[in-house]
Order: sequence, then C-alpha cells, then structure tokens
Amino acid sequence: MKLSPPIQILIIDDSAVGRMGISAVLPLDLDIQIAAEAEDAAAALEKYRIHRPDVVLLGMPEEEGLDTLRNLLVVFPNARVLVLAIFERVDEMRRFREAGACGYMDKSAPRAKLIHSIKEIHSGRNRLCPPEPDANGHHMLLVE
Repeated sequence: MKLSPPIQILIIDDSAVGRMGISAVLPLDLDIQIAAEAEDAAAALEKYRIHRPDVVLLGMPEEEGLDTLRNLLVVFPNARVLVLAIFERVDEMRRFREAGACGYMDKSAPRAKLIHSIKEIHSGRNRLCPPEPDANGHHMLLVE
C-alpha cells in the first residue's frame, strides 16, 4: 500500500513567536510537514516559488495579511491559503474570502481543528461553514 506524501505547509506570520508556535504544533502530525516559513509578503513569494507548498498558513494582521494574500494569488493563483486570525470577525472573514482565501480560523483553535482544516483545504473538499462559532466558540470559514 502506497502512503501519500505529507502535506507541505508554508507558514507566513510576521511574528517569530507565531511561526514557532505553529511549527511546534504541526510536526506532531505525520501527514503534515513544514516546508518553509516567511515573515512578510516578499519572503512568502520567494518561499512559495522555491517550495511550492500544498497549503499556506497566513497569520498576519488584517491589512498586511490581505495584501500578502492578494500578492501571493496574483503570482500563484492556485495557492491554497488558510488564514489564522487572532480575533475572529465576520467582516474580516468575508474580506479574506473575497480576496481568495480557502479558509479562516482562530489561531487559538485546538490543534486537531487546525490539522482537520489543513487536510480539508488540501483535499479540495472545501465547504462554506456558517460564520457562527462551533461548540468550542471557534469559527472556521472554508470557501468553495
């Protein structure tokens, strides 16, 4: 039986602590591997070009994050991006969705929910979740 290669992730976060936190959580899952990390839009474009990750985790403040998302999608229109937000706001979710994000969720969501979201986005079985919190009070917006 052939095993699938791990899902390659690019982490984009302007905070070194944020990148380290995500990096510390994800390698615990054998199906996911961190390909690269970037601290800004320019580095993100270069790292994406080199590593061609399967999923991008974008954890930057709203305006900077939107600019980074738009710039990335202009050059790499098939990039699959999951936005990780500090504060979940429905208006912000909509703005990222309209800019082309595949998903949006709270950075404080449980590890299992993050991994599930990554796998959903990678699989292409995207769905639109209502912008109400789940049982744990977390939002996740996956767009078709």
